[in-house]
Amino acid sequence: YTPADYMEPIVFKGNNPEPNYVASGGWGFFVNDNGGALDRSLAFQVDYDGETNLVRWTDNAVFTANTWTHVAATWDGTANATGIKIYVNGAEAGGYQAADNGAGSRVSDASYNLSVGASGSYAGCCPDSGIVFSGSLDEVRVYDRVLSATEIGLIDNANLSHSLAVFAGALVRTNLYQTLGKDLYDKVQFFLANEKAGYQ
Repeated sequence: YTPADYMEPIVFKGNNPEPNYVASGGWGFFVNDNGGALDRSLAFQVDYDGETNLVRWTDNAVFTANTWTHVAATWDGTANATGIKIYVNGAEAGGYQAADNGAGSRVSDASYNLSVGASGSYAGCCPDSGIVFSGSLDEVRVYDRVLSATEIGLIDNANLSHSLAVFAGALVRTNLYQTLGKDLYDKVQFFLANEKAGYQ
């Protein structure tokens, strides 16, 4: 991920988002790292037709730029900001710097497509191309229910397991297996076989 001057969508379902909020319909999970007031923070927002949209925004510095990070957001479907939870590397964010309850009624997103890493165009920001995530995304998932904190932790652990499995395979295929020794390989295999017990 490369820092940008506006919010960038991780997942978005709606129409024409402005840099700082869902402008017309739908919802989105966003990242921002402009090096100023919004420094490496995450936000989940839902469009409502009243005075305020539903939003919850993490504290700054919840991730490191140019480093793979597992992020997730859940929403219980209510207009209460506390119904949004944002997770980083399997654990809920340590704090939230902003939160607004949704006012009025939720605006339907039924007519909009789901986008990953991109959203509709916005004349004041990115005409023709829309707003695009300036980094890499992998293994994006959208569920039709609220996942528990435990489930999100397990998904994060599964991502780690995949990385360790690739690493273990590389050890066997290269001279690293002889250089680092069988002990390290065995420890990785033990971790994978025992479901990462106790890891968070």
